[in-house]
Amino acid sequence: TRRPHARIASILDIVPVGLFEYRRPPDGRADFPYTSGRFSELVGLGRAAIDRLRGGLLARIMPEDRVAMEEMTRRSAENLTPWRMRFRFLHPERGQIWLMAASLPEAKPDGTVVWTGALYDATPDVLREAELESAYALAERMRGENEHLALHDGLTRLPNRRYFDRHIETRLRAAAAGGPRDCGLTQIDPDRFKPIN
Repeated sequence: TRRPHARIASILDIVPVGLFEYRRPPDGRADFPYTSGRFSELVGLGRAAIDRLRGGLLARIMPEDRVAMEEMTRRSAENLTPWRMRFRFLHPERGQIWLMAASLPEAKPDGTVVWTGALYDATPDVLREAELESAYALAERMRGENEHLALHDGLTRLPNRRYFDRHIETRLRAAAAGGPRDCGLTQIDPDRFKPIN
């Protein structure tokens, strides 16, 4: 049986996700009884350091995310529901990174809850999402600028004929629908305006 176990262990250490068990007894003292080699790489700490930190490993999670994680963990323990979260983690060498974890809880007879789960590096996903948001914001800004150019004179920056037509149409529709009708319109058409312009 040692050979199959060794083979499974070697496979677990090369897959892109880190596997773990997180244990929390009724007294609140938590630890990680099992972590794969890939898990150690993702958090930047060896097995001995993880054993030494026990549940203190979670202190490396950014405070804002740690509060949400604690609440999610409490609910998961109470209801034995799956746990899944993306959070910021302070890696010893890489600085702040994003990790994604998902796990399933199991209640033990003594009241201990053990979550078995997987962890992966979500930093590339977050960076890609930020790039997409930036590209979308740029596209929206350009669309707004194009719309402004279409409705305003390029030289004077004053509203143009298209803007006028659109505005009048909107006011007429509002008046037809029972809106205010207390307005007048004076249209001036100077001779030879094009050469002057």
